[in-house]
Amino acid sequence: MVLIHSRFADETANEVVCWLNSFRIPFKRINFIHDFFNSISANEIGIDILGNNEEIISILYTSFYLNGGTVKIDSPLTKHDKFGTGINKFLIEEGKLLYTHLYDVFPNQGFGNFPIDINKLTALKTAKDCGLNVPPSAIVHSKKQLEYYFSKWGRIITKSIGNGAEIEEGKYSINGQRTEEIKGPELKCMANEFLPSLIQKLILKSFEVRVFWFKDEMYSVAIFSQCDEAAKIDFRNGDKLRTVPYKLSAELQNSLNTLMHKLNLNYGSIDLIVTPGDETYFLEVNPFGQFGFLSKAGNFHIEKRIAEYLTKIENSYAGTANQTHS
Repeated sequence: MVLIHSRFADETANEVVCWLNSFRIPFKRINFIHDFFNSISANEIGIDILGNNEEIISILYTSFYLNGGTVKIDSPLTKHDKFGTGINKFLIEEGKLLYTHLYDVFPNQGFGNFPIDINKLTALKTAKDCGLNVPPSAIVHSKKQLEYYFSKWGRIITKSIGNGAEIEEGKYSINGQRTEEIKGPELKCMANEFLPSLIQKLILKSFEVRVFWFKDEMYSVAIFSQCDEAAKIDFRNGDKLRTVPYKLSAELQNSLNTLMHKLNLNYGSIDLIVTPGDETYFLEVNPFGQFGFLSKAGNFHIEKRIAEYLTKIENSYAGTANQTHS
């Protein structure tokens, strides 16, 4: 059986599920932490972490599909006030620790990365070591340092060092991550000192490339973000951008394969840019990146490919089990 852990309204997971149904492959889908407990607790005693009933996971499930690194907490205590927000934050951290422990007894084959925070600084350094071009980058914590890089680079962008923010307060929420340009007027308004932040030289681009990588397979599309003023810095701010299949060079594919293996990722969404001078730069890799739009734009049917991979694991296990019992 396939164990599926995804966001509650994950369309790509829904499509993978449809393909698994068509292949007649059994699965269990969980979205909330309570669902997870119910799927592995066979009786009223819960999970004996010093006993052996954690083995229920490996007994019930042969493979896994993970898409989404957020632990969802469905609790009446998480009201939208400061007290409730604090409780919610605590429960999420508790859930992450629980998942981290239980993932140790997950099936060893499947699709997805266990909850992991990709450090963009580590990814940039590793990408450079793999022979990829990366934008000049720095960590700054003062206006004086920013002014130095403005004079050196001309234009500067900033982004989070980790996976981005997930903050909810009343009717307001911040979810995900964006890349923003820091301009002169904003610099003047900044405090003399602030928390250490990642900045990079803004590299002019002709278009952007999104690559979906899974076990040395790559599916990529070119995104013509420079045709939309709102999308020039970050294509995620654009609307109905022209997106077409894009073929990566063999050399670039080899470098990306090396990078993903060094980062120990099972799959990921890689962001690249191509400059007016036809140079390719690595920007970042998201270990939980959504790939539905890429699959449709390139007519790649990635969801079917993942379901086929999981089906192969399930059928192989079933064949081995039948031989054992015969």
